[in-house]
Amino acid sequence: MTVHTKSGTEFPDSIDGFGVVEIKSYDINGFNISVGYNSKTEIPIALTHYVYPTYNRGQRISFDEHWDEYKKVIINISKEAIFDSEVETKINDIPSKSVKFSYVGGFARKVQPLHSYFYLFETKDWFIKLRVTFPAEFKEGAEKEISQYLQSLPTPLLKFIH
Repeated sequence: MTVHTKSGTEFPDSIDGFGVVEIKSYDINGFNISVGYNSKTEIPIALTHYVYPTYNRGQRISFDEHWDEYKKVIINISKEAIFDSEVETKINDIPSKSVKFSYVGGFARKVQPLHSYFYLFETKDWFIKLRVTFPAEFKEGAEKEISQYLQSLPTPLLKFIH
């Protein structure tokens, strides 16, 4: 179990068929971190959680402003990215926004058609961003695994929201 001490977020070594593969800190004080998980099944799915403050240099960043900026980042990932959907949703009663898009990029050591899903949550003074990426050929099975994973989020990972 990894605990982000700044926010209290807990990252179990394994969550519903996904295992931790990488933990990164993006600043020396440990405010901005990510924890990457990979699917343990035959369906290749990479999933990364990012936790970082809603404040930047003393200024609070609004959820909607951050969401709009983040979508611009997505477009820069691939100029040919196709937005499949953007929705406001709730995952186990936690409000979030999500965007699904497809593009061609590197994954599992080859360039191939991919799907990426992004989810953004805000709680207290923290943003939690989730990025899920998988090869397009596995879409049906991947979506089932992702749905199961999202249903398990509040208990082990987002419990500090409530």
